[in-house]
Amino acid sequence: MIAKSKEVHYIHEPFNINKTLGLGCCRAKFPYWYTRVCLENEHLYFSAINDTLNFRYNALTALQNIAHPFQIRDVIKDYLQFRSSKFQKLRPLLKDPLALFSAEWLSLKFNADILVLIRHPAAFVSSIKRKHWEFPFDHFLKQTSLMESLPEYLQLEVKDYTETPQDIIHQASLVWKICHFQISQYIIQYPEWLFLKHENLSLSQGKRKKNRTVTC
Repeated sequence: MIAKSKEVHYIHEPFNINKTLGLGCCRAKFPYWYTRVCLENEHLYFSAINDTLNFRYNALTALQNIAHPFQIRDVIKDYLQFRSSKFQKLRPLLKDPLALFSAEWLSLKFNADILVLIRHPAAFVSSIKRKHWEFPFDHFLKQTSLMESLPEYLQLEVKDYTETPQDIIHQASLVWKICHFQISQYIIQYPEWLFLKHENLSLSQGKRKKNRTVTC
């Protein structure tokens, strides 16, 4: 795994709208799941993302959002890790499927190397169903630039699902279609990015574990 490399600092889901302590790592407060950052709205997020990528930890914001006093030690831990990573000149590794629609902006603005994992639709839907993650489709609908990037049939489905909520399987299926339409566009526009199938990585990891077991 890339995150295990001693040359990188792993940062978990900075685009997650439910992050609390994570606000120290990234003080940007995103209003939507799958927020699309682009030239039109970058003034709202550039400074915060730039701080994150340069390991500038916002301790004050983190402390203002703690739920329990014992979380202070987590803030201190994150702060020290950011300081250490900055001193060692490590590379920030952002793992965040919620940043999918902002990948182009991250690449252009910060010269980020982009790795996109492609999920099998059945695996994606199964994961969402198991965790019972309802999706508010108005989070897509309220983002004009994101909606305009989608083909008309997906725009109509988003509007329909916003007005008439569907079951969890249909919700997950539509989210998958929207995300993977975007991925299909990236594959055409940015062939230099790395695109990998999630199940292939899982199979490779399983084989490595099996081989280590046999060897031992």
